Order: sequence, then C-alpha cells, then structure tokens
Amino acid sequence: MANRRIRLQNATAKLHKQIDERVADAGFFQSHAGYNAYLNATLRARAIVEGALANREFVLACFDPQRIAAAVREDLVATGGPIQSWPDEPLAISTSLAGLFGAVYVVEGSALGARVLMKQAQALGFTAEHGARHLAAQLGRPTAFRRFLGELEAADFSFSDEREMESAAIATFSVFDRCYAEAPQHDQR
Repeated sequence: MANRRIRLQNATAKLHKQIDERVADAGFFQSHAGYNAYLNATLRARAIVEGALANREFVLACFDPQRIAAAVREDLVATGGPIQSWPDEPLAISTSLAGLFGAVYVVEGSALGARVLMKQAQALGFTAEHGARHLAAQLGRPTAFRRFLGELEAADFSFSDEREMESAAIATFSVFDRCYAEAPQHDQR
C-alpha cells in the first residue's frame, strides 16, 4: 500500500493535535520551572518508548531510530531541575516489524516539531550546548525522517500489518500525551 505516512498522519492526527495543545497550554515554555516539567515529562515518555525499541530486534537496512533520553537527562542536570523518578512502564506495542515502524514513526517525526520547541527554549536562554541538547540532537539529523519514510513506504506490509502499525503509532503518541498530561502545569499567561 502506498503513502503510509498519510495514513499514519490521519490515524494519529487527533492525538497529535491534543499533545501539541497540551504542551502549549501547560506553560512548559513560559518559565524555567515549566521547562523543567517539560523535560521530566519528555524524559519519562522517551524512557518508555526508547526502552521498548531497545528491547526489540529492529533492523532496517539503513536506519537506526534516534535515542535522546540521555540528552534530555543531561538537559535536566544542566538546567538544575530535579530529575523525577517513575516506576518502569512498558509500551504495549506489537513486536512485529510493522508495530515497530509505527512507534518509530512517532519518535522520528517528533524531530519535525523540535525546530519550534528549540526557538521557545532559546527564548528562555537555553541553547544546543546548555539545556536544549535533546532538541539540538533532533535538529542535527535533518534527513533522518525522510530516510525513515523511504523505508516505511518500501516495506512490504499486509493490511493487517498496516493496522498494527497504526495501533503502535497511536500507543506511542498516547505515552507522550499521558506523560505531558501528568506533568505539573506552569501556565504563566
């Protein structure tokens, strides 16, 4: 089936919009305390998702999903924010290649929003060298998502595989949504 990106966008559009609105409404980029809440929520979500991907045999011919949880942790240390702890949480996605593609679609696609978030972080005084390393890391791979989309479109998936992929993308977005929803709000408007 052609144009999986469009189908994944359509399947996740409502949830993606909800996350964007949640991040904006939470005031994460209005103060240093808000930014630290954003970093903790992002670290929690990334730890869950990256942990799930690390425990799978996920081999693409020319693609390795980006892992930024360590950079988020470094940003928390650099900003002086407390690093919260959470219980281990599994990501319930299919272990099939299609399911993993769905999760990686979300992880790699998040780099597209990193440009906007980097500008907001810079307005708070954070840079690629101090406090916004994770965003800089995402911006440092400008062709990665396009390369991933090439792999996504070239893969041979059945109709059932396509549904697994959509379910995994939704489950992955849901992790981020939940983590941001549970973070302390810092609306300064």
